[in-house]
Amino acid sequence: MSDNRGYYSHPTIHNDSIVFVSDDDLWSVSTSGGLAKRLTANIGTASSPRFSPDGKRVAYLANDRGQLGLYVISADGGTPSHLIPFSISILVGWKDNDTIVFSSALEQRFHPEIYEFDLREKTFRKLDLGDAKYLYEGKAGVAILGRN
Repeated sequence: MSDNRGYYSHPTIHNDSIVFVSDDDLWSVSTSGGLAKRLTANIGTASSPRFSPDGKRVAYLANDRGQLGLYVISADGGTPSHLIPFSISILVGWKDNDTIVFSSALEQRFHPEIYEFDLREKTFRKLDLGDAKYLYEGKAGVAILGRN
């Protein structure tokens, strides 16, 4: 009999896969059960995993370098990539399979703004939305902007 007790948080689901945080690292398990596979084994704490729309990658936050940074890893595991050399406030999610959306107070402390990171070009750009922490874009051009 196995002991499945633990503290599991920040789940993200894509098709039949779940990625979650436990013991400060990312883990993956099938929705049908089974043994979880550890995806990261970092010094710091991982949080806020988000599957890419195609389910091939997972973006997440971690504080391995003394500040909350943006990382991406294959959904199968491997070596994570640290994407941004500055602190991230909130990982919003994925715009598409190559673009991660996040908020950061890069330009002015306590005033986070929304940014996009292009994985192909390895560049980021600020969206012209003013102070904001969250951006939810729905179908038919509907968007919700969270400022608090």
